[in-house]
Amino acid sequence: MELAKHFLQTNMEPKWMVLCLLPVLPLELRPIIQIDGKLMSLDINELYGRVLSQNNTFINLLTTNRSTAGELDLLRVKLGKKNYLYRKFYTLIII
Repeated sequence: MELAKHFLQTNMEPKWMVLCLLPVLPLELRPIIQIDGKLMSLDINELYGRVLSQNNTFINLLTTNRSTAGELDLLRVKLGKKNYLYRKFYTLIII
């Protein structure tokens, strides 16, 4: 509610907070390394993968016309509840 009041007071548009493109760290800053024979990577790599997977699922649903707008919104909400950080990334990508 406070955020909505702030938008009204400052004439800001909520759409200004939405990214159309997700900035991605270069591979050098999120390396995959081998420790004791096991591949290890940063959590952000997994988050990027989830964002891509869910975004592709969402795009497939949009392009096949099998779902209504309400169903797609419900899907977005359900997908977003899995992980708070993931929900933030997902919202930036999809909305």
